[in-house]
Amino acid sequence: MGETLVHVAIIFFVGALVFSNVLDNSFIGDDEIQIVENPLIHSLSWENIAILFKGSTFSSFGAPKSHHGVYYKPFMSLSYMLLWAIDGANPFYYHFFQVLLYIINASLLYFILCYFFNKSESLLLALVFLVNPMTSEVARYIADYQDVLYFFFGSLSFLWLTYYSSRVRSSIFYPVLCFLLLSSLLSKESGILFFAIIFYYTILYQPKKTIPVVFSLVVLLSLYFYLRFEIAGIGILGPGIFTPIGNASFLQRLVCIPSIWYYYLINFIFGQNLAINQNWVVGSLSLEKFWLPVLVVITFAWFFKKWLKHSVHRGMYFFMGWFLSGLLFHSQLFPLDVTVANRWFYFPAVGLIALFFIGIKDAPKPPRRRIINATFFLVFVCYSGARTVVRNQDWQRD
Repeated sequence: MGETLVHVAIIFFVGALVFSNVLDNSFIGDDEIQIVENPLIHSLSWENIAILFKGSTFSSFGAPKSHHGVYYKPFMSLSYMLLWAIDGANPFYYHFFQVLLYIINASLLYFILCYFFNKSESLLLALVFLVNPMTSEVARYIADYQDVLYFFFGSLSFLWLTYYSSRVRSSIFYPVLCFLLLSSLLSKESGILFFAIIFYYTILYQPKKTIPVVFSLVVLLSLYFYLRFEIAGIGILGPGIFTPIGNASFLQRLVCIPSIWYYYLINFIFGQNLAINQNWVVGSLSLEKFWLPVLVVITFAWFFKKWLKHSVHRGMYFFMGWFLSGLLFHSQLFPLDVTVANRWFYFPAVGLIALFFIGIKDAPKPPRRRIINATFFLVFVCYSGARTVVRNQDWQRD
């Protein structure tokens, strides 16, 4: 217990050190529309809370008691309403609680990783996740509050499954699991990824619980779809995604996939050419836009296959499923509002980090391999942390 508390304290210390310069940042971008110019969240009342579940996230100008948009995230809007009740349009409290929740998520990930790795290894991997300059966008951009929320509830649901499925009565276990998963999904649609991960984990490690878990997931999805379709009147994809990728055909979107994967892999490692999002379509099979990304992705997959070929690590297939489910979900198999967005790699980054470490750990071990591995990850954490501190300043109003 003492070692665990020290590791969690390290995560909080590093998080506070890296993200302290976020707290003075302003409202920018969608923050203005969803918070400052959104009269519905400016009054905390049961009536307004109920309205949050009957629409999307953007204020309908001229109709202050309604919301429009293509997404269904009532818990995100509810969070904005609670924070507005603290001190109105003061961005400090939004940034403070978002950074705090982001650090808590890294701590929750540490506990998840402890189920598959030793505590020191889990700490290193949690720190890599914490300070990455690309995915840490969700700690600094208030409009990304949805991401820390869905990851928070989803991580709690996974920890509840792994640590308490055999320690509490079913009459308590399943209602709590359902509440946490539904909260994740009501925070952001990406919460569905935790449904997939919990289903996959149950099959791999707790097969006797597959039927009750699947039943719970089906009931939850039915309730969610009722709220989304019948109460809020929002379809699966929502109307009016008027962007290049939103208007592209399925074949055109498939052609974009290598470039999408290339973007995420390269920028997660090197943290360069970062933006809130990018909106483009690969118009031709050129060397730069198609064949180079294909080559990089194939090379990356080949190295991973070679690394993991002889691995017997108990988490290899699980984290492969974590990584691929998150990556495929954001690969434009169904049209999204932009082509790539840094926040979308927040979930699959967990699987990538774990797989990378498993590959290194299970490789042939020359003398002092553990020292080399630890040094490599510490250097990467320091580089990423410094890059993130600089990147934090980009979230200021010009």
